[in-house]
Amino acid sequence: MTKYISQRKFRPLTLCSLVLGLAWSAGAADFTAFDPPGSHETYPRSINPGGAITGFYRGANPLFHGFLRSGDGTFVTFDVPGGYGTFPQAINSAGAITGLYYADPSNFPIRRGFVRAADGTITPFDVPTSSWTAGVSINPAGTVTGNYYGPGTASQGFQRFDDGTITTFGVPGARWTNPTGINPAGIITGYFQDAGGLEHGFLRTRRGTFTTFEGPLAIHGTFPISINPAGAITGSYHDANPVQIQHGFLRGADGTLITFDVPAARITNPQSINPSETITGFYSTYTAPNLQHAFVRSRDGAITTLDYPGALETEAESINPAGAIAGYYRDANGLTHGFILIP
Repeated sequence: MTKYISQRKFRPLTLCSLVLGLAWSAGAADFTAFDPPGSHETYPRSINPGGAITGFYRGANPLFHGFLRSGDGTFVTFDVPGGYGTFPQAINSAGAITGLYYADPSNFPIRRGFVRAADGTITPFDVPTSSWTAGVSINPAGTVTGNYYGPGTASQGFQRFDDGTITTFGVPGARWTNPTGINPAGIITGYFQDAGGLEHGFLRTRRGTFTTFEGPLAIHGTFPISINPAGAITGSYHDANPVQIQHGFLRGADGTLITFDVPAARITNPQSINPSETITGFYSTYTAPNLQHAFVRSRDGAITTLDYPGALETEAESINPAGAIAGYYRDANGLTHGFILIP
């Protein structure tokens, strides 16, 4: 039986008084903005333990390209050969990257997966007979999870091992299955839709056993997004509350589920959890002008809200074991830039 704990602790801190770790406390943290050379829009997606960041950016033409920003701030940009847009999604501790790319230039392009090794070698891949394959998460062993569409079928999950072997899966009885994260033990989380059209969370062990779960009174769905090495999961769920319509949750490795909201937010959207169970993501108050802001929740439940100085919007996307956060912000001119927040 799932145990539910509602926890809404708030600790207001200034931008320059943050320290990341088991808990946030008074200290110093610094934002650093960045853009790959020639970027008109920059979207970081993932940061690894060494501080390397991957994501995608748009140059002078409409196409998006991949980038790797090393811990010392140097850039490598890349494209999948023959592709029409490259979208990295995750980077592991060794520097291997997975994501997806457009394989044709149509308005509704075919999407394929790829892995970029630490030495820069790019390997495209497909789930056999699929019309769409997307890598979304990669663990330290190089195992990738993501989703694919077969001929005439809805989304299903896959895992691709470092030797290129691919195994497909779906939650039994589900209309569709959407994996979102994999940890070092090969445990996969994500969400699925049941026959009645409601989304639920799932956890899949390396042996293929499924556990399903949901947020309390989640009449509009439960959406796990990220899993840490111990098996703790974060994400969001929707209930019937007309004031706070999307809530965050932390599901511990023992199955205990804690719910939380950023104070005054109508939408709380966790994106990433690190080994110390520090969670980052973004939220919106749904008041004019309805902009998004970043937050960090420490293991003790304290929530810190933050924005890049002078930004219209700030979205935190990923947090590493040391507590460094990668994300992006939109400036006063509407241009999008990457940032890293170093504790």
